[in-house]
Amino acid sequence: MLGPECLDASAGKVLLRSLPPSKLDFEDAGAGGSKKKRGEMVTEMMKATGNFDGACKLNPGLMGVGVVIVSGGVEIGSISKCAGEGTSSVAEWLALVTLLELAQERGVEVLEVRGDSLMVINQMTGRWKMKAEHLRQYRERARRLLSQFRQVSFKWVRRSENRRADYLAVSCLRGKRRAA
Repeated sequence: MLGPECLDASAGKVLLRSLPPSKLDFEDAGAGGSKKKRGEMVTEMMKATGNFDGACKLNPGLMGVGVVIVSGGVEIGSISKCAGEGTSSVAEWLALVTLLELAQERGVEVLEVRGDSLMVINQMTGRWKMKAEHLRQYRERARRLLSQFRQVSFKWVRRSENRRADYLAVSCLRGKRRAA
């Protein structure tokens, strides 16, 4: 496991990674004109919610990945891309990795990961064992990316709550044909 894990049963989330606030070396004039001193604790963190989804045209077949990140009610990033050929399980794992990479690029420090794949959510939180050896590489990549965040939580959502990511994953597959 990645470290201390606490279950928030009321919200249905598992907190996987929580690190203390860091000290940053900078001076900044705030809105009121006051300056933050060098080494002062910074508690304002960029928080976001990220949704991921993987799609497969046939299974196995062409894979699509869709991710969207929202912070403060504003979409700060999204990706829709084709990801070669594979299974729907691989597509879901690729979507999670893509989400974590995008969140890191956007400077997100506290991330709630949401997806409609019970397999990925439960395997990332340790609730389910990973039986498929070929998927371990994706879980390991995702775990390495988690260390870049101060806090990450995982939440399973219904497909109806994951529409934007689903749309992005499927839209890149429209009109694509499997290689002969």
